[in-house]
Amino acid sequence: MAEEKRKEKREKRKEKREKRKEKREKKRREEKRREEKRREEKRREEKREECNSKDYQTEEEPLHAIHNNMKSHILEKLMQRKCSMNT
Repeated sequence: MAEEKRKEKREKRKEKREKRKEKREKKRREEKRREEKRREEKRREEKREECNSKDYQTEEEPLHAIHNNMKSHILEKLMQRKCSMNT
């Protein structure tokens, strides 16, 4: 009789330990997921800031103004489009 009670108590303690362990694991996974979301959002924000910090021209330049700096102008427009697509 006494042995059965001890065995039951042991089982209950074991179950409680397992529940606590599962709860800790669940919290740990949840915190890891939140941290990953924070990092991802921070990375996106940095990318947005990088794109916004460059002085991109929003209006189209007239064609006669392009011949002086055609290459840099085209590259700048491509970067502008690339940054706007990434955000």
